[in-house]
Amino acid sequence: MEWEKELSKSGLYYKGFVHSSGLEKLLEQHRKKTCATYGTRTSKRKKGMKEDQENQQPPPSSHQEYEPPPSHQENEESLDHRLEESKCTRLLWRYTVGSRVVQFDGIPFSVGEKRTLGCQFGHKYYKSKEYNGKRMFLQGTRKQGCLAHIQLTEYITYPGYKVTFDSSASNKTARKEKDRLLMELKEAILQGSVEGERICFVSLPSAEAHHMCHPTGRDIAMAQRVHPSIVKKIHSFVLEEITDPLEMQRHLKHYVNHYMCKGDLPDSMDRAYYPELQDIRNHINKQSAIFSLRFLTRKMFC
Repeated sequence: MEWEKELSKSGLYYKGFVHSSGLEKLLEQHRKKTCATYGTRTSKRKKGMKEDQENQQPPPSSHQEYEPPPSHQENEESLDHRLEESKCTRLLWRYTVGSRVVQFDGIPFSVGEKRTLGCQFGHKYYKSKEYNGKRMFLQGTRKQGCLAHIQLTEYITYPGYKVTFDSSASNKTARKEKDRLLMELKEAILQGSVEGERICFVSLPSAEAHHMCHPTGRDIAMAQRVHPSIVKKIHSFVLEEITDPLEMQRHLKHYVNHYMCKGDLPDSMDRAYYPELQDIRNHINKQSAIFSLRFLTRKMFC
């Protein structure tokens, strides 16, 4: 599956819908083509504040107050409350995102996860400090203010509840039919008797979207970090007691060429798939230290 053929180009980006099962393969092909890495911003400061707020919540009281029986109006809205408790997203027939209208020909759907992945050479999130009163920071940053990003939006469709009625039917009849189908769909979701089809809207940047700030392709292939799958493979080789960097480099090259990227090999200079000896050595030492620490911990408590 070629990502340039599956998507249509609009300006500096390729946009279109793909099935969620083929999303990872599409992103992997785009990564090998552009030699660019993307990621989401994470803030440890905000994460720590959220954990502190959760820890500061008061314990539940043992005293239970009297709760009156639900009224007639509450019974009518009980289905919506149960949907909120089950974290069921809102069911839609039409969804507007800016100037783009999303609809699936009378098929109800819900909006799932939304993600925005920024280029590794994007903006700096924190102010750089050249001198902190103790030592100088001589190493620069790789951030260059690149605006290229990947947008992913997941839609969950339910083709089994597609609305079908005569084109000559009135708007009132169509609205009643849609309401009836949505009520049946909500009940089926609560009972777990229906599963939707997951479709993802993808917006991938082209090479021109990066050229304003930094080159792409082979020019930045040596600046890439080691691929997560390669890191896991290194850890598995360490478990097999393969700790020689040269030997592991040969095993990794064979794994990439014959298993991981068979038929669609990346650039030979891409450091993400063909790491250098120093990269391999660093991951070997890191994993060996973890195993040693686990062994000492078990020995202390056994």
